[in-house]
This record gives sequence, C-alpha cells and structure tokens, in this order.
Amino acid sequence: MAGALGHLLLWLALLGARVLSCLQCHTTSNQRLHACRFFVSQEGPQQLQCLQLFLKAFSPYEDLKIRYTERGNLKDSFADMLFSLEEKAVANESFETAIPEAAQHLEEAISKLKKAPDCVPPCGFQEEARRFRCDSCSSADCDLPLDCDIQDVPVLEGGRTAFNCTVSFSTPEDLRYGWKFAPNVRTRDLSYFRDLPGSHGAFARIRPTRISHRGTFACFLQGPNRRLLARLFFYVNVTSRALLGEAELQTMFRRVLDRAHVAGDQAEPWHPTLLELLARPGTLTTTNLKLLTAGAGLLAMSLTLLAG
Repeated sequence: MAGALGHLLLWLALLGARVLSCLQCHTTSNQRLHACRFFVSQEGPQQLQCLQLFLKAFSPYEDLKIRYTERGNLKDSFADMLFSLEEKAVANESFETAIPEAAQHLEEAISKLKKAPDCVPPCGFQEEARRFRCDSCSSADCDLPLDCDIQDVPVLEGGRTAFNCTVSFSTPEDLRYGWKFAPNVRTRDLSYFRDLPGSHGAFARIRPTRISHRGTFACFLQGPNRRLLARLFFYVNVTSRALLGEAELQTMFRRVLDRAHVAGDQAEPWHPTLLELLARPGTLTTTNLKLLTAGAGLLAMSLTLLAG
C-alpha cells in the first residue's frame, strides 16, 4: 500500500512538471484525484491509470486558445465535467468509459464559445481580440504597437482641415478622446507634444487653417476604464498662399524663357541671290565661267528671236 501511495505521489508530481493544458488550467490535481477516487476507492495502479486517462482524453485541448472573455464559461464547463464524472461513478460506470465521454461533451461545450476576432494591423490594443492560452494558462494580446503610422494631411492656407480619431478594429462604445499638438514638426515623439485643452471629441476640424497650424496632431484613444487603446498621428502640412503664388509666377517665367529659347534656336531658311552665290569662294572656276558665258549667249539669241 505504501508503495502504491508513493507511486501515486510521484505521478502527481510529474503532472505538475508537464506542459500546461486546459485540464490543468481549470482543474487541480486534487480535484482530478478526488474524481478518480469515486471510481477507484483504493490507492493503487488503477488510480494511476485513471489519472493517466485524464491527461490522454483531454490532450486535444493542450494548445486551445479561446476568447479571453469566455474563460469563465470554459471553467464552468470543466466544473460540470467533474460533477458529471462523480454522478457516473455513483452509477457504477467505469472510468475507462466515463472520462472519454466527458472529454467528448466538453468538446461540444467549447464549440459553442464565442470566437475571438482576428487582430487588425497595424496598431492598437485590441481587447476584443485578446485570447486565453491553455498552454500557459495566461492571456495573449495582439503583437501590435500602440502608436499608429503618421497620416499626412496637406492643406492650403485658409482652407479647411478635417480628420478623425477612428480605428478599424472593434472598440467599446464608451470611448474617451484626448488631443495633443507638436508645432512645426512631423513626429511621434511624445516629448514634442503639448495638450490641447477642451478637445475631447473624435473629430477635429480647423477652419480657416493658418500657418501656425502646421505640425503633428495626436489623438489618444482610451477605453471606458481609461486604458489606452491607440495613439493616432496627423501631420498637417500647410502651404502658404504667398509662397504658392510666387511658385506659380516662377513656373510661368520659366515657361516663357523656355519658349523664347526654343524659338531662338530654330534655323531660318536661306534664299541667296545670284550675286551672293557668285561671291561665295570657289564659285567662279573656269568651267563655271564657260557655262555662264554659254548661258548668256543663249539668253541673248532667245531675246533677238523674240524681238524679230
């Protein structure tokens, strides 16, 4: 008897050294031993087999991940499972049959639990997507930063600027908003920001937008418990109307210069006179003189015939 008890205590110690599972997250070793004693009252090899069957039957749930808010329902399902085993033991059912059946019923209960939504990148603390991990008996959040990327908001001086502090993932209904401003800089470094008193809504509107509004606006999105959910950044890049007008004049001036340059570079067609041709070097060669003399004679003969 003492040897069997020693083996039992050793087996319980091994259970604590194994990788955690849903069974160990929601039941204790004493609770499992208590259930096995309903089936096998005497300490010995059969109790060890009962405990071993517990681990085998519930091994599919070692890596189970559920919605964090459903962990209470999962714990209740395990409590119901232990109670059902005690009832089956009282009804003289064997643990070899009762424990696998209990694991099957637990699978049906798990399938009815609400699924956790997927994490939505690129940023934010997404409480609805938090999961409970059975392999560590702990919670796991989305591996995403709180700070979102900077959104660029170009605007002309005197125009209207609008942006809103909204995210693409699911959030609670009662949200809190806080706004800060970092003038003349595009940054997410919080040391540059100062509070904007009286700014608590989700939407920001600036009209008219002045040069002094150039800089980064930051929205701090908080849940009902004041937990920070995300930080959104908007860089308002204000263009001065005076600088814009000067830039347009410079553009027009460059176009005029380009057109004048193109017109000045175009070659005009050359229509030389007879004297200009004769004045060119190498024109009055012996052969050319003979051709000119013959041409002049033919011209004179033609004029005489026409006159007669």
